[in-house]
Amino acid sequence: MAHAYVEYRANGATTDFQIPFPFLSRDHISVTIDEIVTSDFEWLDDATIRLITLPNNGKTIRIQRLTSTNSRMVAYQTGADLNQDLLNTDSQQAFYLAQEAIDHASERMTQITSSAIWEGKGNRMTNLSPAVDTHDAVTLGQIQPFRDEAIAAAAEAKAHSRAATWRILSPAPFQDLHAQMPPNAVLRSGIKIDLGDLLPNESFILEKRPLTRMDLSMTDSSNIDMGSL
Repeated sequence: MAHAYVEYRANGATTDFQIPFPFLSRDHISVTIDEIVTSDFEWLDDATIRLITLPNNGKTIRIQRLTSTNSRMVAYQTGADLNQDLLNTDSQQAFYLAQEAIDHASERMTQITSSAIWEGKGNRMTNLSPAVDTHDAVTLGQIQPFRDEAIAAAAEAKAHSRAATWRILSPAPFQDLHAQMPPNAVLRSGIKIDLGDLLPNESFILEKRPLTRMDLSMTDSSNIDMGSL
């Protein structure tokens, strides 16, 4: 449980939000919407603020206490009266700072006890240098080009899979084909087969998917470019 902040999820209607923790000064209260600091709010009382502009539905509203670390709330002077209020304020500033430090640490990456595993607690990491060694963390920017290439290759393969295919049906002396293709070998568009090893005047049938049939007769040595058929 957090000591010095509370989060709300905007619902598109609520504008008033409670502050459930104590603070020493209203100046120590920070309000963020989706991690962006805003001053677009007003105080209804010391426990309630109102957002002037209604945040969009689903945005995260955080109200957080940030006690001053730059100056002390109480400065003791020789001969000055020392009363309960001054002592309380002085000790509360130190106490609140300690609570805020605990909150800060609880949200940060930590090492799991007795292991070499780091727990990121669902947070993003940013501003990393490019990986160099084998075990360095890799950024999306380094992976993106390879991912794009893989997507493009997959799209190309899918397009080719839809292209027309040809296969030799009959009678075809398959063992005499230059490419030594097995019976009923499937030939994709764009593949060139050498018919030079077929005997003169041999004939065979090519079948195209989607179905069309083409009768071919060999009268001399030649090549057929399947991509042009």
